[in-house]
Amino acid sequence: MTGLILAAGSGTRLGDEVCKPLVKIAGRHLIEYSLENLFGMGVERICIVVGKYGNEIESRIGSSYNGIPVFYVEQKSPAGLVNAIACALDIVEGDTVLQLSDEVFIGSNASKIAKLWDNGHTDFVCGVTREDNPAAIMGNYSVEVDNIGSLISCTEKPRVVTNSLKGTGFCIFSAECMKILKKVYDEENNTPAELCDFMNMLINRDMRGAIAIAAAKEYNINTAQDADAAKAELEKKAVEK
Repeated sequence: MTGLILAAGSGTRLGDEVCKPLVKIAGRHLIEYSLENLFGMGVERICIVVGKYGNEIESRIGSSYNGIPVFYVEQKSPAGLVNAIACALDIVEGDTVLQLSDEVFIGSNASKIAKLWDNGHTDFVCGVTREDNPAAIMGNYSVEVDNIGSLISCTEKPRVVTNSLKGTGFCIFSAECMKILKKVYDEENNTPAELCDFMNMLINRDMRGAIAIAAAKEYNINTAQDADAAKAELEKKAVEK
C-alpha cells in the first residue's frame, strides 16, 4: 500500500506566502500530521507531490519517515487535486491512501480504517467526520450514503446539506481505481478535476465506495484562524493525556 500526500500548495491564505506543509502547529510541521496518519495505516511507501517549495519539503522530510521510504514527484503547473494525484500515477503502487498535507485530524481512526480496508469488501473508502455546522460541510464536500453505508454520491461545496457527514481528503483507493484514473484522466481538459468528480466517476463505473469516520474532528488549514483553532484543540488534547 502506498501513501500519497498532496503538498504542492503555497499557503497564500495564511498571510504572507509560505510553504504551507512546513507551517508549524502545536510544535509540529503540518505535513508531519499527515505522515503520522499514514504511518498508522501501515503503508509500505510514501509519495509526496510537491510544487514550488519542493526542495524545502524534501530537505525537511528526507528519504524516509519512521523507516518508510519517501519519494517525491513535482506538480509543475498546479491544476487541482486530481491533477496532483495524476502526477504520481507512475510512482504509486497497489492500493493508495490519499492524504492532504494541510489537514489535521483530532482523534484519528487510521489504524481502525486500515483493518476495515483489509476486509476487502469495497473498492474505495471516503474518510468523513461528523460535523454539526452545515457551513463547514458547505466549505468542503458532502456525501450521500445508502442504508448500509455505501457511497451514493458526493458534492463539492454543496449549497444544500442533508446530513452531518463532512468529506475529507483522507481516502483509500484500490489499485484498480488508480488504474482507471490513469486510463481516463484527460490532462488537457483536466477531467476529472476534483476529488468528488473522481469518486462519482468510480461510482458510475460500479466501483463500490464506502465511508469511514476518519477522526473525531478535522481541521483543513487554509487561514490563520484555522491554524489557531487546530492548535488550541491539539494543545487541549495534549493536556488531557
